[in-house]
Amino acid sequence: MFTKQIQMSNELEIYGELFIRFFVNEYSGDTKITLVDPSEITDIIYDPDNPTRVLYYKREYVEKRFNIETKTYEEIPHEGMDAELIEGDEIFHIPINNVSTGKRGISPLYRVIPWIRAYKNWLEDRLVINKAKSIFAWKKKVKSIGAKLMQQMKNKTENAFNNIVGATKPPKTGSVLIENEGVEWSIINADVNASDAFEDGRAIKLMVCAGSNIFEHYFGDAGEANLASAKAMELPMLKEYQYRQELFRWIYRNIFRKVIENKVDTGELPEEIDMTRTFIKNQKEETITETIKTVDVYLDIDFPPLTLTDIKEYTEAMAKQMGMKIRSRQSAAQNLGVENWEEEEYRIFEDERKDNAKAETQKKKMKESSYKDYPEFNINNYRSSKVRDIHEE
Repeated sequence: MFTKQIQMSNELEIYGELFIRFFVNEYSGDTKITLVDPSEITDIIYDPDNPTRVLYYKREYVEKRFNIETKTYEEIPHEGMDAELIEGDEIFHIPINNVSTGKRGISPLYRVIPWIRAYKNWLEDRLVINKAKSIFAWKKKVKSIGAKLMQQMKNKTENAFNNIVGATKPPKTGSVLIENEGVEWSIINADVNASDAFEDGRAIKLMVCAGSNIFEHYFGDAGEANLASAKAMELPMLKEYQYRQELFRWIYRNIFRKVIENKVDTGELPEEIDMTRTFIKNQKEETITETIKTVDVYLDIDFPPLTLTDIKEYTEAMAKQMGMKIRSRQSAAQNLGVENWEEEEYRIFEDERKDNAKAETQKKKMKESSYKDYPEFNINNYRSSKVRDIHEE
C-alpha cells in the first residue's frame, strides 16, 4: 500500500485524477485494487436519468503479450468496438481541479508547465550568453592598403593561426603578436551583461512558485528568505498539502468501506453490528449500545503532522484559555489532536481511578509498615520507666 500511495500521488499530480479498480472474489469477498492508466479511459458514460451515476468506463488500450516461442511481443488492440466497458461500481474515480460539469480532472501542473518551459529556455539562453561572454576575438586593422593586398594578408593571417592553434581554436593564452604602424591589433570582448537578467529569471521562477504553491526557498534559493518570512510564506503551501492529506484520507475511507461492503455482501461480515460507547456524564460513567450498519463503522485514518509545533507552548496556551473560561476541555483536546473526546475522557477517568486506587494501596502499605517498624505502645511500661528514672535521680 505504501508504493500504491506513491503511485497515486504521482498520478494525481500528473493526470489530475485517479481511476482505482476493484477486483472482488465473489465467494470470499476478498478485494484487490489496482490503478488504471488515466490515458486509457477514453470516455465516462453516465446514467441519462442521473448525471451523477456512472454506468460504464470506456477503456481503450493495446495489450502486449510476450510470445515465448517467437520471443517477440504480440499486440492485441482493444479499441473501437473491441474497447473494454467497465462497470461503474468497479472503479472509484477521483478527479481534482475540475468543475461540477467536468468529467475529468485537471493536473495541478497544467498552470505552471508554460512557466517551467519558459524558465528552462531562459536558463539555456543564459548559458549560451555566458559562454559567449567568455570568448574573445582578435581584430586586425591595417592602414593604407589596397583591397588585393588586404585579401592576401587576411589569408596569410588565417593560415598562420590555423597552423598554430587549429582552425576551430582561439589563440593560445600569452600569444605574442607583432605589428607596425600600419597594423593595429585589438580584442573584441562580448560583454553581454548577463548578470542584469537575474531578476528576469527570478520573476519567471516566482510564477512557477505561485502556480505550484511551493516557494522559492524550497527550490534551493534561500537568499530572499529568513526564518520569519519563510514561516509566513509557508502558510499557502501548508494549506495545499493539508488539503492533499484530507483528500487521501477521504480516498482511503472509500477504499476501506468498499472492502468492508464486499465482505458483507458475501456474508463474511454481518450486515449490522452492536457498538458500545462508554463516556462520562455528570461525573458518572455511562454506557450505551447502538446497532449500526457494518459499512458505516467509524474509520480513523491519521497522517503525521506536516509541521512541528512547540507542544509545550501550545498546551500552555490551551490551559490558559481554559482557565479564562473561553475554551472547553473538549475543544482544547481536539485542537491538540484528540479526535474522539468521549473515548479520551473515559480513558482519563479510568487513569484517575487507577491512580487513586494505587495511591490508597500505597497509603495502606505505608501504614502497615509503620506498625511493624515500631512496637505496640504500652502505657504501663512507659510509666514504670519514668518512675525508675526519677528514683535514680
